[in-house]
Amino acid sequence: MAFINTINFNNNYGRELYNYYDNKLTSDYCEILFQSPITQEIYNNFTPLGVSNVDCGPNTLCALGVLSRQDAIKLSKDSSNRGISTLEMAHFMKLFLKDIKKQVTKTSLMPINIKNFTAIKNTLSDKHATAIFLSNNGNFGHYLLLMKWNNEFKLVDPQNMLVLNNDQQVNSYFFSQKWNSFISFCIKDVAPNIKKRNRGTNTVFTTNNKKSRTARKSKKKRQKKKKKTKKKKKKKKKKNTKTK
Repeated sequence: MAFINTINFNNNYGRELYNYYDNKLTSDYCEILFQSPITQEIYNNFTPLGVSNVDCGPNTLCALGVLSRQDAIKLSKDSSNRGISTLEMAHFMKLFLKDIKKQVTKTSLMPINIKNFTAIKNTLSDKHATAIFLSNNGNFGHYLLLMKWNNEFKLVDPQNMLVLNNDQQVNSYFFSQKWNSFISFCIKDVAPNIKKRNRGTNTVFTTNNKKSRTARKSKKKRQKKKKKTKKKKKKKKKKNTKTK
């Protein structure tokens, strides 16, 4: 279980900055589903971190292989009074990718229905899992895994060691817990920066660079002029010699 929107900010600027990045990383379109391979060891031997009752996020990241157990425990302790936000989850997934050309985004809240879950089922590779955030449109949410193991679709709750193996069990779980919407995490390509280099007044070190470029040009001009003058003098000298 995790609280929603409980990060404490010292001022409005902090809240506005958070909202800016949260909105920037939220999309209705999922380019590629974020998924990670699950090892046999994690599948057989994972045990909950057991730090607090709001450590579902760190448990999910640890089971997913995004965080080591040691780092997940530290994160659980640091966020034990609030849980972690979907923006923070996306951040850790981005670090796990180690690819500056990729960005981890999150969907806006989507209804829990057959269509949306079938799309995830069809996208997941075997022995892979993806994290989702469940919500009841209230003050609480919950992170867990959707997994495909030996081509069987499972819902796995690492915090509570709950494994549901069929659609009927999953539907009953959603109904009993009153979950009605969810967020999934996705990957998209970061657009390359194709802007031309700005040589305007806001550019760092503009003045010095300009001076050095001008100095180089002036020096070249002087050298060129000197060579021309030498050539002219030589020609004149030859002409005078022939006349004599």
